[in-house]
Amino acid sequence: MHTTTDDLLPYPTLGVLHLTISFARGGRRDAIVTLARASRPFGVRPYLATLRGNPSDAEPHQDDFDGYSALDIQGRPSLQQLRDLRDRCVAQGIRIVHAHDASSQFVASMLRLVAPTLHVVMTFHRSLGFESAGWRNRLRNAATLVLVDRVLTASEERRTHFLGENLIPARKVTTIPLGIDLDRFRPDSAARAAIRSEFGVGPDEPLIVSAGHYGPEKGLDIAIAAVGHARDALARHGSVLRHLHLGTGDADRIAWITHRVAEAGGGTTLVGQRSDPERFFAAADLLLHTPRLEAFGLVLIQGMAAGLPVIASSIGGVPEIVVPGVGELAPSEDAAAIGGLIADLLGDAERRTRLATAALQRARSEYGSATFARRHRELYEAILR
Repeated sequence: MHTTTDDLLPYPTLGVLHLTISFARGGRRDAIVTLARASRPFGVRPYLATLRGNPSDAEPHQDDFDGYSALDIQGRPSLQQLRDLRDRCVAQGIRIVHAHDASSQFVASMLRLVAPTLHVVMTFHRSLGFESAGWRNRLRNAATLVLVDRVLTASEERRTHFLGENLIPARKVTTIPLGIDLDRFRPDSAARAAIRSEFGVGPDEPLIVSAGHYGPEKGLDIAIAAVGHARDALARHGSVLRHLHLGTGDADRIAWITHRVAEAGGGTTLVGQRSDPERFFAAADLLLHTPRLEAFGLVLIQGMAAGLPVIASSIGGVPEIVVPGVGELAPSEDAAAIGGLIADLLGDAERRTRLATAALQRARSEYGSATFARRHRELYEAILR
């Protein structure tokens, strides 16, 4: 069920500055925007500041924040830059600085040297490391993490990784799963018909959707190969399998992925970057996610909220989301095994419906944006106390 403002406990107004290296398109930006929007009913006034990057990236989201600052901090912040940021925080009534990457965490930690009453939270979004290779980086992290009140991870796997790579007490690292807008990501019969018509997919033809950039860690080449295996298996029963992928990459990766599609014999359509992924999820019968590295997997809960069963690689934080009964986990990088799971599930409509119902229920009960925001507000309150 959706949480309404009538269900919320009364909270005093709290200014929170979301600090990030840039606001370029991606899962981190989606998570920040979702948190900012959903936190307002909990008394949070969200602000945004970027260290660098293109300020125009923030323009489409200016209504989601009470203010935005482009700081132009390229490396170590100067004393004057720290004082200027402190003065902004004072003027805007900010008490919590919520950093969303290692560079922002470093700046926020330095900010406490001139603004000791501010509190700092850092969310570790990355599926890779924390710039902790080598003793110099480890010592830098240890020195600045002392000034951080809490580190947040989206999965227990990332929490374990962070604790293993950094000198920080376990009590200071907390897991809060990401959340999504359940009004946006939901079953939608009209979107299903429209997207299928747009891409020439019949109403009863099997359709798979996947999403993610073309970088090697997202494993799109694995998904393409798996679809090829599944397509061949289903063709023996007269079914034509279609696969739509949302995402993009640089010119070299686009050329490489396009070649992988041709090698697999087609079946995959590269849709590119779209602003309406929820409509594609609503149009599909199955969500496919085959990363080599994955901190959480936001696309998983987006697809589940649209009522899709999931087939995903058992890697990183994925098994914490794709629990038994909502989908299938496969060995990482085993395209043949993944293709077999696809063919089996698409050939069993009753089981697919059962998994889809369970996936939808899990998304709504565990990963709504209101739950996501409430957990953060409760954490902020614990820190302030």
